[in-house]
Amino acid sequence: MATNLHLPSTLTSHADVLEIFDVEYCQPVGCSLDTFLDSLRTPPLSTVLRYNHSEIDDSIPLEEQERIIREGLQTVNKERLLGRSLKINQVAGLSDVWTCEVEDSGSDVYPVEDDEEKPMNVIVDTAAGEALLRGSNLFASGILACIGNMRAGQRVSVYCDVEKKCLKGRVANFLGELYFVGSGIAQVHRTDLYTHQPINGIGILMDRPRFNLLSLSEFLTSHPSFSSPNLPSCVAVQVLGPQPQETILDCCAAPGGKTLHIASLMRNTGRIIAVEKSSERAEKLRRATAHCRNVNVVCADVSKLRDNTKADLPTSFDRILVDAPCSASGQRPRLSFRSLQVNQLESCPKVQKKILHSIVPLLKSGGGRLVYSTCSVLRRENEDVVAWLLRQHPELRLCQQTPHFGGVGFPVSGLTSQQSGLLQRFSMLPGVDGDSIGFFVALFEKVCQRSLRVVGWATDKLFALSGPPTGVQGPSRPSLKIPLIIRADAVTDTLGPRLRDRTDI
Repeated sequence: MATNLHLPSTLTSHADVLEIFDVEYCQPVGCSLDTFLDSLRTPPLSTVLRYNHSEIDDSIPLEEQERIIREGLQTVNKERLLGRSLKINQVAGLSDVWTCEVEDSGSDVYPVEDDEEKPMNVIVDTAAGEALLRGSNLFASGILACIGNMRAGQRVSVYCDVEKKCLKGRVANFLGELYFVGSGIAQVHRTDLYTHQPINGIGILMDRPRFNLLSLSEFLTSHPSFSSPNLPSCVAVQVLGPQPQETILDCCAAPGGKTLHIASLMRNTGRIIAVEKSSERAEKLRRATAHCRNVNVVCADVSKLRDNTKADLPTSFDRILVDAPCSASGQRPRLSFRSLQVNQLESCPKVQKKILHSIVPLLKSGGGRLVYSTCSVLRRENEDVVAWLLRQHPELRLCQQTPHFGGVGFPVSGLTSQQSGLLQRFSMLPGVDGDSIGFFVALFEKVCQRSLRVVGWATDKLFALSGPPTGVQGPSRPSLKIPLIIRADAVTDTLGPRLRDRTDI
């Protein structure tokens, strides 16, 4: 997935950010702001696994994939599966994608009843807290503070510091806002945590997480052919529809999950140009895709890719994936929006439009496919960007998506109801659209080359589209007369009916 934007920002009101989410997401879906904020703290209860094909002949039957998943997950999740069944299902329409869920995985765990005078509570930051809600164990390095004299083998409650006010190593009771994420068995003594040589490994074995999700780290380490993407990410790649021997451009490609999925669908044939701006992330991407012979990682600004003369790049691509940098406002669990600023939300669409505008000329005409996706729920980063792109590039048209598991797009100015119906939106509300993260997918086809034609006159900012043909006197009040130039293939709802019947253009 693309890097989430962390831009320098001036201090703005948290209430302003919440108002944006209320207007651009809550009101269109018909939920309250409180329901939205509660849903942020609930992780998708289904775990997604995908088998990656790296060679043409390395396919294994679905029955064998299921056996590997079941046996592997049962081995590393013995405590979480006690008395509960493991449900595994292959996702119809998605190659080699599986959902895995623990029976009754909802929240039924409560904090340990501590002695009020000697509480045994561990505090973590939001990053660690969100990882714990997704099913991870707590590594010792992630323990922010420990209230009480914790000893190895002792059961402790784990809380997240939502407001980011707790200092590392704190021992006194903390009065800031905390969110309970589960309980577990301490694997270390408190005195081992804050030394000059911090210890590694698991600090708290989370056998009673707030949400009984599967722990995956050991399984993925021992089964490198599997990865754990979000379901909508798999859908976006399947909608792109990469075919063997094609030439594909993957923009903003790090950390590489979608790149690997594309390579898997192409059975390591054709050519994939995976572009990443950050040199550090590009190097990680190279390592992740080292076994794929058809992947070429390019460290560059994708918005300037056409001007890149150093890399040996194709002049056009059959398909392009733009999983754009975004606010990541659809990611769940998310314990706080306090670090998100209004000017970040204003900057995201500018970056997205810049990337899209720059790569459209690289898409093959007459059938080239472009997928635009974000993990944002905001209209400004999704439907508004699509409407803008169609205005700027009428050589593009929206297409039906297969598969289409999510809902449809929000109604916005610039898109017809039919066009909105071609968009795919995954809700972040629990239990809706497969209980996924919030996600957006648009599929475009490039039907022809962009071209220009003079079709009339513009006078005093008024379009004289009904003006006379060549050789006839122009408008009667041409205080300023200049040619009105539009693209010949621009047949929009506004101009189309007035241009189709013109014989003089």
